Formats: sequence, C-alpha cells, structure tokens
Amino acid sequence: MNTEKLEALLYAVEQGSISAAAEYLNYTPSAVSRGIRSLENELGIPLLSRSKTGVELTDAGALLLPEIRRIVRDVVLLRENALQIEEGISGTIRIGVCYPAFYSWISAVMADYKKRYPGMRYIIKNGFSSVLMEQVTQHVIDFCLISHVDETCRWIPLLDDELVAILPVAHPFANRERVPLSLFAEEPYLELHSNVDTDNSRALGAAGIQPKNVLPVEDSSALYPMVEAGLGLGLENRINTRGKQGRFVIRPLDPPQNISLGIAFHEDMIPAAHRFIDYLAGTKEALLEAVEH
Repeated sequence: MNTEKLEALLYAVEQGSISAAAEYLNYTPSAVSRGIRSLENELGIPLLSRSKTGVELTDAGALLLPEIRRIVRDVVLLRENALQIEEGISGTIRIGVCYPAFYSWISAVMADYKKRYPGMRYIIKNGFSSVLMEQVTQHVIDFCLISHVDETCRWIPLLDDELVAILPVAHPFANRERVPLSLFAEEPYLELHSNVDTDNSRALGAAGIQPKNVLPVEDSSALYPMVEAGLGLGLENRINTRGKQGRFVIRPLDPPQNISLGIAFHEDMIPAAHRFIDYLAGTKEALLEAVEH
C-alpha cells in the first residue's frame, strides 16, 4: 500500500479540505483527490465524505483513523531515522500550546532553531491541557506545552503557576491578601469552558467544591468585563492574567492552588521532535524572563 495515499487522507482530515492538504503536501488538489479515491478503491470502502464546505471522515474512515495514524507515524519515524543516519536534520514538528503567554517564547525558539536547521517545519495547535494531552497520546501532535495533567507521559517542568481569583473591586474580599477557595461554593461563579476538563475544574473538584450558582463563559476574554459588571467571580491561571487591567482585582487563593507548567510527550515520536524538545528545554530561562515581563 502506498503510504503517500494514507498521508494525503490524514492531512485532508486534519486540514479540513483537499485543497489545504494539497498546499501543505505541495501537491495539486486533483493529485490528492486521486490518491484518496485510489486508497478507497484499494480498501473497498468510502473513507471521506466530500462537500462544498470541505471533507470529513465517514463512519468507516473514523474507525480506521487510529490505524492510519499509526502507519503514517511509523513511516515518518523510519524516514526521520534514515535522515538522522545521514546526519541530515529535517522534518515536521507538531506542537500543542495551551497558554498564549508561551507564544512569544516558543516562536523565538522556533525561528532560532530554523536558522540552524532550515529543513524544519512546524505546526502549532492551541487547546486545553487535557485535549492536547489526548492528541499527544493519539499522535496527532508530537508534544505539548500544558499544565501537568497526569502521569501517562514524559514530563519536563518549565515553571510554576497558580490559580487566582478575579473579583470586582467592590467585593468584600477585594482587599484581602488571599481569597478562600470555598468562596466559589456559594457566590456566583463565572465558569470558563464548563464542558472541558480544565485547571479550574480539577482544583474545585479536588477540594470537593461544587459551585451552586454557575454562569458558563465560553470566551475567556469575556470573563473580565463580566466580573467588572458584578455578574460573578472568576478563576484563572495567573499566567493568563498578564497585562489585564480594569475594575477588578486579582488575588491568590487560600489554600494556594499551584500548577506545574511544562512539556508533555511520549517517547515514540520522530527524532527531530526529540532534538527540538531538548533544545526548547534548554531555553527555559528565556521563558521565565518572557513571562515575568
């Protein structure tokens, strides 16, 4: 079986369209489409559902997707090992980033690394820590910059963060040095991303706190104006509060809710990703400086 057909299918699914996959793979859209149709004929089942808005997997395609990812990953790994033997440095590294404060640091590192190894390419995905960790497990991405979720992966700590409370300036606890976490059990709580496993939900769950008056907030940029308006209290990672100003106060919690931020990955990834992670971890001081400023 021609693995390029599998790669074409995989990129079409990830990019959401044949044309986007073709641009990424440096093929023509018709060549990508022919390759996928040839694969469907070879397997005897339809894999993609095509429409004017893009493509998506059929039920059969969804069932085969994990195996397709494994085959493509193994082929990429073989190619990368061959390049490493020849002392060539090239490849595509897929990175997941949870916290926007990391972007300036990792972008500078990628640019510097690309000067040394021009053959490197990067794909950046954004998402929640739990979602990105699942994508690492499924080999959708090579590694991610997230909060420490579990022990199922390798972990390189980069910095310590904490959860903080966001309160209106007129709140009775606004002048306190720390805000009791138990406050969120009774007062109106502006819950960020209520349907996702987040640092906030894990902290409240670990403390046995179930807020009784919850207002879901799906856009984190709306949290601060809603707090200012007196609609409720917010919880945020301190790293996400950088540069935020308004008619609200940011206070640490009692007891403190400390969170480790770092690099999560599995060992079975391409050599280029291993090398890049080593290089990235070596620039930890630059990250600390970027976050502090």
